[in-house]
Order: sequence, then C-alpha cells, then structure tokens
Amino acid sequence: MNITETAKKSKDFLKENEKDIFLALFIVLIGFFSFGLGRLSRILENKTPVVLQNVINADTGIEDVNNNDFIQDATSKNAASATLIGASKEKNFVASKNGTKYYFVWCASSDKIKQENKIYFASKEEAEKRGYEPAKNCKGL
Repeated sequence: MNITETAKKSKDFLKENEKDIFLALFIVLIGFFSFGLGRLSRILENKTPVVLQNVINADTGIEDVNNNDFIQDATSKNAASATLIGASKEKNFVASKNGTKYYFVWCASSDKIKQENKIYFASKEEAEKRGYEPAKNCKGL
C-alpha cells in the first residue's frame, strides 16, 4: 500500500464519518470548557474581597483616609440605632444583635439585618471574640 492509497482511504473515512467526528470533537471541547469554568469558580470562591483604602471623594476631590463613609451614613441617620464596636476606623464586618453569624458589610445577607440591630466590627477576630461565627453564605469568610 502506498501513500496515495492511504491518503485516499483516510479521506474517504473522514467523509463517511464527518458528523460523528464533529460530534465527538464538540463533546470533548464542551468537557474542557466545563472543567475550566469549574476551576475558575473555585478560584473566585476562595478570593478575599477587596477593601478600598484612601478613596478620593468624587464630590470634593479630598482623599478620605478613613474610608468609613458608610458607617457615618448609617449612624447619622439614626445615631442611637447603629452600634459601633472597636477602635478601628474600618468596619468591614457586620452582625445582628439578635443573631449568631457575622458577614462582610457588602454581603447580600447583611442587607437583611435591620439597621437598629446592626453591630459593626473591624476584624474577624473581634467578631469571634464577641461570640459570633462566620456566615457560610458570605463568600470569603
């Protein structure tokens, strides 16, 4: 058997099984794509959320070194309702006075806590020292 005969047989085989070969390649590509998405979601799940520091206020152009506007807004609306704990100026964690879990302030679950029941913490250690444990539905805790 020479090379031209082998090439002709291969070409005939490819033409006869074109749809099956395409389907097999398509399934393999989908498998690789799915695997990649699974790995990517795992990487993103383990990332710690970004905390902004030294933010420049768009209205005034002045640098906000404390970056605690969200705490000031919460307390200025109802000063007696929000309880601030700790000496640090950055309050990245929140819990309910009536609950047992703590959250990042940007977690969707923290929005469900009534403003008058919110307690803010500067660190995980501070929240855990007060008897709170991390919420499982808040990624990164």
